[in-house]
Amino acid sequence: MPLPSTSIKRPVTVTMFYLGIALIGIYAFSRIGVDLLPNVNIPHLLVQTSYPDATPEEVEKLITEPLESAVGMTHY
Repeated sequence: MPLPSTSIKRPVTVTMFYLGIALIGIYAFSRIGVDLLPNVNIPHLLVQTSYPDATPEEVEKLITEPLESAVGMTHY
């Protein structure tokens, strides 16, 4: 019996059938061990620079920029 004629003759049966398939799918999806996005620890380094009695521009030019190039930091 084709699906359209069955759906017209027995709508409750077809609805329950598809609802049952959906519930089985939801149950199976909740039980499956899918790890699409694993926990990733991104390494980071924090360096605090200070230079007494200097302006922020001087600290950046004299200390921070050479230090970043030595560590291998790229500018974003």
